[in-house]
Amino acid sequence: ERELAIKFTKRSIDTAKRLKAGAVVLHLGRSEIQDKTAVLMRFFNNGKSPKEFAALKDLMKKEREEVIQPYFASAQESLEELASYAGNAGVNLGIEKEKGS
Repeated sequence: ERELAIKFTKRSIDTAKRLKAGAVVLHLGRSEIQDKTAVLMRFFNNGKSPKEFAALKDLMKKEREEVIQPYFASAQESLEELASYAGNAGVNLGIEKEKGS
């Protein structure tokens, strides 16, 4: 899937170059992590102590970091390849974050 996305992005870069467009905006997708913000807010609103709230928040942050690491590594590898390709074509790359990612 990653290789296909790179192929199509390079095609977009080539098109941008032909059209003399200044940039191509990339949407990197999202990792499949359940949003637990509502749980965290309920925990906070139900009067849990600041220590308990902070412990839950830290646990959720650690879980997210562990899950997204492979996605981040893959995105970084793709961006390095695409940045080089776009630079040679004289096209800038922009990155747009998806909501919830």
